[in-house]
Amino acid sequence: MQLTGNTIFITGGGSRIGRELARRFNDLGSADRSRAQNGPAAISTFSQQVVKQHPELNVLINNAGIMRYEDLSKARDLHDAEAQITTNLLGPIRLTNALINHLTTRANPVVVNVSSGLAFVPRSDAGTYGASKAAIHSYTLSLREQLKGQVKLIEITPPAA
Repeated sequence: MQLTGNTIFITGGGSRIGRELARRFNDLGSADRSRAQNGPAAISTFSQQVVKQHPELNVLINNAGIMRYEDLSKARDLHDAEAQITTNLLGPIRLTNALINHLTTRANPVVVNVSSGLAFVPRSDAGTYGASKAAIHSYTLSLREQLKGQVKLIEITPPAA
């Protein structure tokens, strides 16, 4: 991935990994940070606006994620589990889908998916989170194969905490 001259869309760019990526890319002269709602219609509409405002967009970094601790040993409200799957898995799938046709027309296009070491070494108290990140790993491998020669796919896997 070239480090300068990009127009980059980073989800979750307001905190932690995303904020640091945005800061570093901005220091290199290429970054754009925006926020979007995570629903199919909202992502589609938002993506169209981003492309209209930034037609040079060539890098998508799917970084947004949430982790909730959970007790899997008994029945529970699945709100937190559903939120993790929606944010950590469906969010990147939906956003990549909404932007892929545009990205394939750009020079040096890249999609970066942020996974986690917990995808490979799960914590028992964060099972849904680990499962969502394992799914992103698998999705990234599939995208890499299907987009070979068109879009570079990178997976960032921060270590398990």
